[in-house]
Amino acid sequence: MAKDQPPAQVVSGSAFVYKLPSDTFTHSVAGTPMQYEAKQADGSALPGWMKFNSNQLSFSGTAPADAAPAYDIVIL
Repeated sequence: MAKDQPPAQVVSGSAFVYKLPSDTFTHSVAGTPMQYEAKQADGSALPGWMKFNSNQLSFSGTAPADAAPAYDIVIL
């Protein structure tokens, strides 16, 4: 979870977008481009219905009815 931002609340069957603040990550050398990747905490890929946009630092998708109630995600 980024800073004081609450966790995303995802409702099965409803589309969602969860955007991290643009200042969530910083590089020690100002202006240096950074690349990001998101995975589940256990190292597995995100569920097929969840997409990560590394340029926008956002997650989006539509959770199916059988989606787990919570996901632990890390950004690398």
